[in-house]
Amino acid sequence: MTEKQLIKMILEKRPIACSECGGKLHYIGGGEYECMECATRCFDDFGKVRKYLYDHGPSPAQAICAATGVSTFIVEELLKEGRIEVVENSKIFPRCERCGCAIRYGRICPDCARKDTENLRDGMREYIGEKPRVVSMKKHEPQKMRYFDEK
Repeated sequence: MTEKQLIKMILEKRPIACSECGGKLHYIGGGEYECMECATRCFDDFGKVRKYLYDHGPSPAQAICAATGVSTFIVEELLKEGRIEVVENSKIFPRCERCGCAIRYGRICPDCARKDTENLRDGMREYIGEKPRVVSMKKHEPQKMRYFDEK
């Protein structure tokens, strides 16, 4: 199992059954589930963090972790995924994995993403062909192969 698969499995840790009656859960959205039998609301880790931030406003990661029981690792991964973000006037921000500048969420800053896109485009240039122009062809006229170095 790769590190990425392990992180995905940890982040997608969902409640299996209702904590009150053991009934089936229906996913509502945003990490929130509702029991189909007793209508109790349950939350996965993202739902707990989301609800805490909604109720208490912007808070430090330590306060979120202490109040919700969600690990700091999960909160950091939610930031990296862009599911939560740091407010503008914060004193602490995550860092870009490429250049180290401060970012509000994600893994890399917009400048590094732009550079990566340009590098990818430059690397793919030799593989990118040109679409043919639509030309009306005369019936029964054979098409010829053209060569670039033909003299």
